[in-house]
Amino acid sequence: MVLHLQLPGTEQLSFMAGQYVEFLLKDGRRRAFSIANAPHEKGFLELHIRKIAGGHFTEQVFNEMPVKTILRIEAPLGSFFLREQNDKPILMVAGGTGFAPVKGMIEHMIFNQIQRPVYLYRGARQVADLYMDALCQRWAQFMPNIQYIPVISDGKEGDDWEGRGD
Repeated sequence: MVLHLQLPGTEQLSFMAGQYVEFLLKDGRRRAFSIANAPHEKGFLELHIRKIAGGHFTEQVFNEMPVKTILRIEAPLGSFFLREQNDKPILMVAGGTGFAPVKGMIEHMIFNQIQRPVYLYRGARQVADLYMDALCQRWAQFMPNIQYIPVISDGKEGDDWEGRGD
């Protein structure tokens, strides 16, 4: 699920592409999620959340949380962010919701016209698990510096899929 969190009107959050936020829950627990949007997109945070059966926080998000719920977060956190001063090619490997910080980094690169070569390997069990695949295909089609390589580990007969299966 893609979740968009609206920041309070007077709040601005400065972060680097790839960083994450932690939700501060009422019982003292914390839950971390990577920021999926690029820093130039102001006023909101995009998070990619997979429902975990019995998950303390995700059950609330998917089943109980009304629109406009006020949440407490700590952000930005983490040292997994794009090093812009480097000119070397970038190898990105992502599976599941691990795609979120990678998406933010690539969108930041596109916005800032950073032309470093990017090799994006996205792994999933099945073709249907590659959420936002069309977005990755568009990046590769229109940005000559981005190569998108989707990887499927458990393809099914009849999937519209070309590639290797070892």
